[in-house]
Amino acid sequence: MTLYDPVVVAQIVGFGVFLWLGLYLLVRVTSRTPLIMVGLVALFAQATFFAASVLTFHTQDLQTLIVLERAF
Repeated sequence: MTLYDPVVVAQIVGFGVFLWLGLYLLVRVTSRTPLIMVGLVALFAQATFFAASVLTFHTQDLQTLIVLERAF
């Protein structure tokens, strides 16, 4: 796995941005309306997508790839 591959950089940056934004909203928002909660779920889902994407992009084992694709 090369860290300087543009796909890996984009996936890691995407994961970090969405995770940071979700955590920031979770900590800083004073009133958690349903709209805020839906936004938080969406941000964490997007962060999970980026994390799963970087894992499936670099897996060498077919069984691991199948498990990752079915789980996410």
